[in-house]
Amino acid sequence: MIRKFFIFAALIALFTWGSIYLIPYTAFYPKVFVQADRGNALEFFVKGQTDRSACEAIRDKMKSSILHKCPSCKLQAVCTMGPDGSHRQALSSFPLRDVSFRYGVGVVVIRSPNKSMELAICNVLKNGIKGTCFPPGVRRHS
Repeated sequence: MIRKFFIFAALIALFTWGSIYLIPYTAFYPKVFVQADRGNALEFFVKGQTDRSACEAIRDKMKSSILHKCPSCKLQAVCTMGPDGSHRQALSSFPLRDVSFRYGVGVVVIRSPNKSMELAICNVLKNGIKGTCFPPGVRRHS
């Protein structure tokens, strides 16, 4: 009887571990990096999608929207299977080293050589999209 209990407990532990560590890697995460003028950069981290085609559709829509507003911007856009470290950190509530903007489906990390420009860019985003600006080093709510 005790042996069956331990086997059952081990299976539950294995299932729990798999749910925590393996399920995130079955999702696809869109990420778009935008290099604008004067050294300003935006990095968009979007929550995971259940299939690659949904991820690619979001990625392509973001690219198109950004290039429409900023044709001279340089873009890198990818869909990754599972979040990388920077994606996990951006979507978490932990403080970041840079200004960030949390909105409905993700987070934008804003970088600029001019630190006051980072907050100004964040406020421009906030005027167009419902979300919250967070200065560097501040714990961010979900």
